[in-house]
Amino acid sequence: LWLNNTSITDAGLVHLKGLTNLRVLSLPSRITDAGLVHLKGMNNLEVLGLGNVQVTGAGVAKLHQILPKCSINH
Repeated sequence: LWLNNTSITDAGLVHLKGLTNLRVLSLPSRITDAGLVHLKGMNNLEVLGLGNVQVTGAGVAKLHQILPKCSINH
C-alpha cells in the first residue's frame, strides 16, 4: 500500500488497523512519531517506507520493537 503523495496524517493511520495482512506500506511525509502507534498489530508487515516523514530516530527504534520482523527504510 503506497500512501505517498496523499494528505493522510497521523490521525488517518487509525484506519489501517484492520489491515493486519499488509506486507508493504509506504507512508506520506505528514506522518510523525505519534502516528506510528497505529501500526501496532501489523505483524505481517515486511517493508515499511518512511521516506520523507517527520519521524525521529527514537520513533524508528520504538517501531523496531513493535515490528521486529519488518525492514524499515528511513
